[in-house]
Amino acid sequence: MSSHVHIETTGDAPVIYIESIGGNLRIKGRENAQIVLRSDYDGVPITTNEDGEDIVRLSAFSGDCRLETPENASIKVGAIGGDTDIKALAGEITLERVGGNLRLRKVGSVHVTTVGGDLKAKKVDGDFFVEKTGGNAVALDVDGNLEIGKAGGDIVIAHATGDVAAKAGGNAKVRSAPAAGQVYRVDAGGDISCYLPANVSAAVKVSSRARTIKVRGWDIPHPNEEQDVHQFTLGAGEAELELNAGGNIALRAQSTDEETATPFEYEFDFDFGPDFQMGFDSDFGPFLSEWPQELSVRIQEKVQRAVRVAEEKVAEALRQAEERIARAEAHTEHMDERRARREQRRQRAGARASAAPSAQYSWTVQAPPPPPAPPKASKAPQVSDEERMTILRMVEEGKISVEQAEKLLQALSK
Repeated sequence: MSSHVHIETTGDAPVIYIESIGGNLRIKGRENAQIVLRSDYDGVPITTNEDGEDIVRLSAFSGDCRLETPENASIKVGAIGGDTDIKALAGEITLERVGGNLRLRKVGSVHVTTVGGDLKAKKVDGDFFVEKTGGNAVALDVDGNLEIGKAGGDIVIAHATGDVAAKAGGNAKVRSAPAAGQVYRVDAGGDISCYLPANVSAAVKVSSRARTIKVRGWDIPHPNEEQDVHQFTLGAGEAELELNAGGNIALRAQSTDEETATPFEYEFDFDFGPDFQMGFDSDFGPFLSEWPQELSVRIQEKVQRAVRVAEEKVAEALRQAEERIARAEAHTEHMDERRARREQRRQRAGARASAAPSAQYSWTVQAPPPPPAPPKASKAPQVSDEERMTILRMVEEGKISVEQAEKLLQALSK
């Protein structure tokens, strides 16, 4: 049963420690010095004052936790089993482990160790640091340094005022205006799409293992097709930008209208949906269109190999059939020769008997007429090349099997 617990604090910037939460966590800041806890919580909040700072300690929650705090409060949580949603909280946020998704809006500095699902942050007033997120990561309007140690999926970064360092297992999309001294480094296993102001001042280095680099909007030499690393300077080169992609890289100058527009027209909710690519297809459409062609070539090669194997099997079956036919013909000729020799011997014996003289009597012994010679076995007709090719095509088209082809050849030879 849910209950409300009101915790009074002496100041407007308490530090709230939560040991763990088994379910979801929702925190919202408000203009009030009172903390309101809405949860099935059996413990007793412990409030202390250390060095003039209000400290509130909460033990483990078995289920969900909903918390309303002063807007300047800081939050430190050990582990959260479900999703986490924090809004309108100007103090520091420290989260060790979030099992589900994490959404942050209008918050202060953030330090997160691990997020199991997706991460979305918008309007962060301070540094933003995430060691690891298993899903996608979106960080918009960060007034400070931004670091995403590793995102298992795609990342989107827009309008960070400090240094940026991010790694994505999937694609990456970046839109910003690096200032003098600012350093951007983005690594992605997939494609990278980057938008910069036309008048940006930056030293740029891009690396594509796919050796596909597109740069549009600046008068610079274009990399050749065999070049996987491209370096150039835009303006005076006051900022540093490094992009490293396993796939393609597209770097484009954006107009003033694009700079002030809502970043990527992104709707900020937990449903990434099919539109999460947000322009990757438009940036890399020509390259993506080549993938089906390559797949078709690979399939065609496999089909050709299979046809060659089938041809070899049919050819072997035809060869064996021809050998059997040849052996049968040789056997028939041998039997004909033996019958002819026997008949010749009988004729010679009859001739000798009729020519022998008699002692007292003379009579003529009429030799019996020789039996008619058996009809000579006709030689098996050879299969024509046209018939053989027709059978081969039938095997290739899957109309008959190799065994059926062999039987058909035998039938044609009879």
